[in-house]
Amino acid sequence: MDEQEMEALRSDAQARLNDLYPPEQDAIVRALDLPASGVVDGLDEAGLRDIIRRAAAMRVIVDAPEKWPAASDVTYEHVTTVGGQRVKVGLTALSVEGDTDITMAVRRPSILYDMTEAQGDPAAFGDARDGYSRTLALMAIDRCGVTIPGDTPEDKLEWADEHLSVGVINDFDRVIQGLSGYPTVEWAIPEDRPDETDIAAATSATVLAQYIDRPATFRLHRAGRTYEWRVKHLSPAAKRRIDTEYPMPNPGDYKRRTQTGPKTVAQVKMEPDPEHPKLKALTAQCTLHRCVRTFDQALSFEIPGQTIEAKADWLRGRPAGDVAQLKMFVDDAGDYQNELAFF
Repeated sequence: MDEQEMEALRSDAQARLNDLYPPEQDAIVRALDLPASGVVDGLDEAGLRDIIRRAAAMRVIVDAPEKWPAASDVTYEHVTTVGGQRVKVGLTALSVEGDTDITMAVRRPSILYDMTEAQGDPAAFGDARDGYSRTLALMAIDRCGVTIPGDTPEDKLEWADEHLSVGVINDFDRVIQGLSGYPTVEWAIPEDRPDETDIAAATSATVLAQYIDRPATFRLHRAGRTYEWRVKHLSPAAKRRIDTEYPMPNPGDYKRRTQTGPKTVAQVKMEPDPEHPKLKALTAQCTLHRCVRTFDQALSFEIPGQTIEAKADWLRGRPAGDVAQLKMFVDDAGDYQNELAFF
């Protein structure tokens, strides 16, 4: 290999390394004993090809259904310390179906809906908020690899309050959230982004429209790999058509019976119930149907299935955060101006 070919190989390896998410860069730097700066100038041909190979293995272009892993296939052996003892726990991602099941099983305390009540008793509000968040975390942990004793969410919370520290719960929940597609940072990168000196003159809105419609890349970093989806922006009109086709249920149609005063003079009335099981189930179904229609228009591949429900069933098996954040990104893709998008 002559010097010109070596320089091209060196440039390719450096570019691939620089394009990785920092934890992935660090893994290659440590494995190959590179300088902390990550500069590859001192490597021979074999070392440069090793970087290219490792970098390619860390990136998955999700351009077909089989490249989007099921939540059950997203696994991680998490090592942590409990009471001074190092322990290893196998965890999986939380699926859309699992996330929905948890939402259905755990009732959000009414005080979290009523700010007047919350302001009147801030201590009760804080206890309810913390208990609700901890119960959601415990149910996710129970679903994704560590069985929590108890038949109901309340039983599991009661057991955990006696036997697990908040730090352990938060640690496991953090890992599960990351595996499930809820990382801290996502990338919104327009494809074929022009050089800063390439500035087009816009004399009409049609010129602007052609740039707004440019494809973008959604990147998600998880357990040492980067997953990329190529997406296109949906216009406000397209989003409205999807929302109209699949309208959300009206919360006012779902009520519960309440009673005030002593039984002899009790007043019974019907009040809206935001935690009504049917309301929650229909909301989850509608949300998933909107995701299917959005993804079929925005992604580079079609969601598998002949019917809307078959497609929804396939999505139910994907990691919950993948679906939620990808939908959010597609909805807002035309508005991102910077490379980093914080969710």
